[in-house]
Amino acid sequence: MGPAVLKVPFPDPESRMEHAALLAYAGDGAVTAHAFDPTSGAMLLERITPGESLGGSRPLPEALEVAGTLLARLRRPAPPGLEFESAKLALGRWATNFRENYGVAGERWPELPVEEAAELADRLAFAASVELLVNRDAHLGNFLSAEREPWLLIDPKPMLGDPACDGGFLLLDVMKRLPRCSPKIVAAILDRLAACLECSSADLRAWALIRAVENVSWADGVGADPRSWISRAVVLARL
Repeated sequence: MGPAVLKVPFPDPESRMEHAALLAYAGDGAVTAHAFDPTSGAMLLERITPGESLGGSRPLPEALEVAGTLLARLRRPAPPGLEFESAKLALGRWATNFRENYGVAGERWPELPVEEAAELADRLAFAASVELLVNRDAHLGNFLSAEREPWLLIDPKPMLGDPACDGGFLLLDVMKRLPRCSPKIVAAILDRLAACLECSSADLRAWALIRAVENVSWADGVGADPRSWISRAVVLARL
């Protein structure tokens, strides 16, 4: 074992299976996990050098290509016997939350496409047939430059779902970094990312819109400003 770092993750549901995902990746495109303490959730991880963030060190088109290609490579059947969250169940939960909590509360943000997000979540949940290990919260800051590979993923938030799951949050992250987030520009980026992920543009758009509305719900719950999420949801609804 070479140089290592100790990571003690925040104990939330999304981080619960991070170590299991890293074991499934076995260092193939992701940071290697050397040891794990199930009581604290602490992990001893491979130290990545030089460790520059993909989001800050490469032009956006190149960064998008790298991240999308690496996510597609990391996608694989889940190891047996491990209870990763199902995207199908998450979609059902989100659709219910959208309708119950935003039927009235959504009047504060009349432009937020709540009903469309709920309908898309229902459609994706109903159509779900593939359950591969995917990453629900990939963003460019979680891809770091390394020596044994050009880029490695850190901080996976795994779930079981279809290929488009990988790109929903990544697309939102890229939209946030654009100097001008117009529907035409986003549509071109969406198609390019869908090609990298080997998924349909329609499903990728659906996942991004659902995650944007879900993050409005999250921001509202923690007292954060939801306007950035709302603006991205509005752009996606116009595609």
